[in-house]
Amino acid sequence: MAVKNSDNKNSTNKILNPMTKGQGGVKPVLTNHAASGKKPAPKKNRTRHTSTKRRHDVQVASVDDAVMSQDAPTALPGGAQTPSSQGGPTKIYLRSYTFEDEPVISKLTQDEISPVFKESYGYDLELMTVMNYVRSSQTRMILVEDEVAGYISYVLDDSGKMNIGALVLASAHQGKGYGTRIMKQIEQEARSYGAVELEVFIQEKNIRSQAFAKSLGFVEGPQVQPQTIVMVKPLQPGIAQPVN
Repeated sequence: MAVKNSDNKNSTNKILNPMTKGQGGVKPVLTNHAASGKKPAPKKNRTRHTSTKRRHDVQVASVDDAVMSQDAPTALPGGAQTPSSQGGPTKIYLRSYTFEDEPVISKLTQDEISPVFKESYGYDLELMTVMNYVRSSQTRMILVEDEVAGYISYVLDDSGKMNIGALVLASAHQGKGYGTRIMKQIEQEARSYGAVELEVFIQEKNIRSQAFAKSLGFVEGPQVQPQTIVMVKPLQPGIAQPVN
């Protein structure tokens, strides 16, 4: 995976994992069940209801439409506020993905992920593989000051492990700390769902993505497939962590 560190313009904010042919993967840092052989939780039961069993498709959907309210800048953690062109903190929102977003997702994937994928693995990324993952996982669009700036996809399985398969930001929005703020928000939500671990897959040669994950508290786990590093972050369910 390749990730442009959102706090470093020279790194990359893409979080995606290996997604094809059982080999390592896609440019961003994060994990992809499509590549690891795991199947994302089905999305057929995406109606809102309460259940004692914390399912990815139910629990995550229940907060999607709430987005981040008017206080989006403070709702999205991530250290120092990022100044906007008008002054003050930049507003970042997360909203539910719809099929109408697919052209934008396709372009972001081709622009930000495909080149790095081919450089790392020597063959072209299959866009349909990525789109199938986007559709079968929990995908949310990232808006910066009401402009679509990227997307994030993740899966929470029944064991309490949340695999983040993609975090992609357009080049114009990289290097500003947005990726860190988004990841901290997703971590807080994961804790509220009862997740016990975050997991991402990173390309073995993608040193920048590894550094980005480490800056968020991830550590290297057991290798499960060639040319891919698994990084994990244990969570303590239900315990909110302070936002810096």
